[in-house]
Amino acid sequence: MPKKAPTTKKPPAKKVICQLPGADLIEQGKTVEEVTSEIDNDLSPQHDLFCREYIIDEPSNQTRAYMRAYPQSSYGAAAVSAHELLKNPKIIERIGILREDRNKRLEIRADKILRRIEARAGADIRDFHNENGSLKNIGDLDYDTAIAIQSIEIVELFEGRGENREQIGYVKKIKLVDGKSCDELLGRHLKLFTDKVELSGKDGTPIEFTFNIHPDAAKGANDGNKD
Repeated sequence: MPKKAPTTKKPPAKKVICQLPGADLIEQGKTVEEVTSEIDNDLSPQHDLFCREYIIDEPSNQTRAYMRAYPQSSYGAAAVSAHELLKNPKIIERIGILREDRNKRLEIRADKILRRIEARAGADIRDFHNENGSLKNIGDLDYDTAIAIQSIEIVELFEGRGENREQIGYVKKIKLVDGKSCDELLGRHLKLFTDKVELSGKDGTPIEFTFNIHPDAAKGANDGNKD
């Protein structure tokens, strides 16, 4: 019987991992159309990753965001490159889109922030006490009253010394958020205040202005006045 020719095994195909932007979104269950519309920004995968990392740390550390997108970069090079990237209109536009999407997910709205400021500005000390003058339990406060509290301090009171020392009570102190600062924030939002800036020259003297007018321009102005 003729011998069968030996068969050679083919090496297993290498698995190619796609690192294009949007792969993580597809894994989350989004359709290709949704992902395409979201990442259609003409940016490289690294630039898109920089934008995503930037909104995590903004505005504190753009260098750290760049180093996460470009792990091989040194700190100094990352600082310079991140600064340059933030001058790119497409980068700024992409960051704006990602920031808006993040705010929607977190349900951050301007009216919600203003409502918090208004609640803190209008805090009434009577809302924190029972009819007998004692402080209410923190769990009994409604949302608008509770967010006006900046801090709570409890001081335990003791009597006696050594083994005879026993607690006889405690003092609870609450500190409210600065209502004046909240009023100022609301006033600025409503444009109730106008900041006046006074300019002066050296040592408080009036500022002097010098205008250089070309003779031809002056002549043209005079001719126009004659008409």
